Amino acid sequence: MAEIGYRDKRELLSPESQVDIWSPAKINPVLQILRKRPDGFHDLFLHLVPISLYDRLSFTPQTSGGVRFQSTGRPVMVEPEYNLAVRAVRAFEQDTQQTVHLKLHLEKHIPDGAGLGGGSSDAAAVLRVLNHLHGNRLSASMLHMLAVGLGADVPFFLDPQPCEATGRGEALCPLPDYPCLPLVVLKPPFSSSTAEAYDNCQPLEESPPHPPDSPQTLEAMLCNRFELTLRNRFPELEVLKSKLRSVGAIGASVSGSGSAVFGIFEDVDTRDDAATQLHQTVDAEVFSCRMLTGPDAQHLFDSGPSGE
Repeated sequence: MAEIGYRDKRELLSPESQVDIWSPAKINPVLQILRKRPDGFHDLFLHLVPISLYDRLSFTPQTSGGVRFQSTGRPVMVEPEYNLAVRAVRAFEQDTQQTVHLKLHLEKHIPDGAGLGGGSSDAAAVLRVLNHLHGNRLSASMLHMLAVGLGADVPFFLDPQPCEATGRGEALCPLPDYPCLPLVVLKPPFSSSTAEAYDNCQPLEESPPHPPDSPQTLEAMLCNRFELTLRNRFPELEVLKSKLRSVGAIGASVSGSGSAVFGIFEDVDTRDDAATQLHQTVDAEVFSCRMLTGPDAQHLFDSGPSGE
């Protein structure tokens, strides 16, 4: 995991000096649910790819007062202590036996209940920044273990780059040659519960695909085992996938346990034209994005998102 590259690290330890982090969403071009385990979890094989849709977190160290959390932007439906960003603070405090004094502002842009990993991404950003602010007290492996305790997707966001994942999704292997393409994400007016999706899923033992090396091989392997049961509860998802293909997407799928649907495009112009049409024709929020590489995502910890 790369070290956070702030320009003047001394500023991070000064009270009232603000640090801003952009935490990306993710999509799952491949999501296989292989089997249910004796511990009640499921063994998975999936691809995790960060995308250029972000929450923004601002950290202002304090000398006292504990954690003061504020959320703006999209509504957050849980009480502050149950928010994953705050839970990450509490996990860090418990693991290091050190009280955190901090103003934490979450500017929410990633939809909840969409399968885009926004809460997990926020939690990982909090862990990275707190560890840096406190002199990197936790090693990369210790930080990974702390992240696993917060959620299976959280370790991925500690160093977001295209990866394949196994186990519950926490065992990661980078895919440096992943084709990173333009995409459109559609978020319908309803959300999907991850717990319900797992309760209703139908595992299938199947062989994992080889890593894609072109847009065509990526399109051919798009799959999400959750769709088998999600389509019965939310037939609108198939309609949105068809809409994406009708405006030029070479492939479309549901991300995670839904309810967001994404379409991949071979070029930015086609993606932009599609987004314009979709804004006028679908009952869903429309986000124009692109997949991020490892260097793209590391830039988020240095100086913020780059342009599309």
